[in-house]
Formats: sequence, C-alpha cells, structure tokens
Amino acid sequence: MNFDEILKNVNNKFMPRKSIDFEDYGIHIELQPLAAKDEIKIIDYCKDYEGTEYMEMLKRSSLALAIKNINGNEIDKEIIEYTDEEGNVKSKSRFLYMIDYLGKWPSSLVDILFDSFANVTEEAEDRAKKGIKFDRYDPPAIAQIAKSKFKKVEEAKEPLTETEQLNEKVSEEIDKAQTKLNTTGV
Repeated sequence: MNFDEILKNVNNKFMPRKSIDFEDYGIHIELQPLAAKDEIKIIDYCKDYEGTEYMEMLKRSSLALAIKNINGNEIDKEIIEYTDEEGNVKSKSRFLYMIDYLGKWPSSLVDILFDSFANVTEEAEDRAKKGIKFDRYDPPAIAQIAKSKFKKVEEAKEPLTETEQLNEKVSEEIDKAQTKLNTTGV
C-alpha cells in the first residue's frame, strides 16, 4: 500500500460520507465532514458578512465543500466549466460555483442539508474521540504544589487541633482519589 492509499484509508475512517436521499425527487447527495483547510477557507470567505447573511453564506460555503456526490456523480473537479445565461462558456472554482448554485435552492432545502452536514461532522468527531487511546500526561497541578508548600508553613506555626487534623486527612484522601481518577479514569 503506497502512502497516498494509507492517507485515503485514514481519511475514510475519520471522515465518513453520509447519504441523504430525497426519494420523492430522485435526488441522492453524499456529504463529508470538512478538513481543517476547508474550514479556514470558509471562515475567510464569510468574514465580510454579518447577521443572517453571514449564516446563509456559512451554510452555503460549508455545503459547497461538504457535498462530494450528487446522484452518483463525484464532484471532485477544482474548476467547473459552465454555460452562462447568454450561452458563453465560463469557468469558476468549484467552491464559488457551488455557493452560487446553492443560492438558487430553497432555503429550507439548504437548512436540511446543513443539518445533515452538522450531523455528519458530529459523527466524525464521536468516532475520533471513541477510537483514541493514549496515556495522558497529568502534570502536577500548581494548586497542589502551592497547597503543599502552604501546609509546610502552617505546620511550622502551631500544632493543629484534632478537628483540623481530621479535616486535613480527609482533604488529603480526596486529593489522592482525584489524582487516581485523573490518571486511571477509575
């Protein structure tokens, strides 16, 4: 397996496609979560919009990059050639073409697709979180270090009452249990 195939395999696992079918209309759309570079592109594109216009552009630009297939046709070209209303052949980036095209769809349809896109994104995040296993490093908390030093200063002052000693023991046991919970999760 070459490097490109390895990366595509990882991509397919973390960025699953999801199908949305509009059976009454014979339309099948596949959506995929966005890569970080795509999210940056969307943020940059939407930066000049505000309010409801911002939300509409956010939805359309997200879907422009998330839609990967319509009715079995892969949308994988970076440049789309099309014929304008006057019959002239023009070209436009796939991103801008899809934003314009989605602007012609009813907003209710765009909302449904965007909700589906959000669902696909949540599923990808859940997959990544569930599948991750690593030993988390838990550095000593500054508060614990300060508490320990403060305790030494307090001990040097005067002896603790029986109640204070008991409270201190309980506090130490709670700290130990919290540390164990943080490191082992149990």
